[in-house]
Amino acid sequence: MGNFASRDASSSVKEAQRVSATSCRPKDSRRKHWDSESIQDWLEMAELAGPRVYSCCHCWNHVCLHDDVISKAFHVNNFTKGRNGRAFLSSHAMNITTGAKEDRQFMTGLHTVTDIHCRGCREVLGWKYERAYEESQKYKEGKFIFEKDKIVQKNSREMAELVGPRVYSCRHCRNHVCLLDDIISKAFQGRNGHAFLSYHAMNVTTGAKEDRQLMTGLHMITNIHCRDCQEVLGWKYERAYEESQKYKEGRFIFEQAKIMQENW
Repeated sequence: MGNFASRDASSSVKEAQRVSATSCRPKDSRRKHWDSESIQDWLEMAELAGPRVYSCCHCWNHVCLHDDVISKAFHVNNFTKGRNGRAFLSSHAMNITTGAKEDRQFMTGLHTVTDIHCRGCREVLGWKYERAYEESQKYKEGKFIFEKDKIVQKNSREMAELVGPRVYSCRHCRNHVCLLDDIISKAFQGRNGHAFLSYHAMNVTTGAKEDRQLMTGLHMITNIHCRDCQEVLGWKYERAYEESQKYKEGRFIFEQAKIMQENW
């Protein structure tokens, strides 16, 4: 049994704190120019780009779609094999093969997994969850872990320049409120179903601060409203009282039912 460790969004505290310390990271110097007017111009050419794809870093074989990534808050740790770092949980994989099933002990409990290999070069890219023995981990069954160091985003740089960032908009007035690249996790729950945790928000206003008891403990939050139509889109975490939830502070929840993908 390998000496692996895996962390989901609720238990990846150290990683989340590291991310929190660098949350103002622009991906490049153009980040500050991503205003709504520029985004609207880019969206007119979004159909040219097609789906964003992750590829094997060795042979560029396509193995995963960006839109299938559920969470980027996982971690792999196996020092004996030199594997260590961040990982993505994905709902689907393509152009891969699987190895033998084995029981593996993770930080979140015992799982039956099978390593996934690139079909092109046979590189081990991560693993597939076949069975989770803990009830709280059942959501992982049938899902895939891709180690970040083993995959790359396969996009034409020229095409990326044309299209620019992909955007979520208010479902009521189509005001741009969030960038796809700022989504940390899609595994949260809002008042009306699924919700996204995001580093940043734009074109929103905030309401009064209040303490609210959530499933993960007591938090101080403020509702976020679309700046144009004043629809409540979710909330901002102002303070988390539980130490394990501190990574949420300053982050935003967008309810999936309140936002929509804009032309992609």
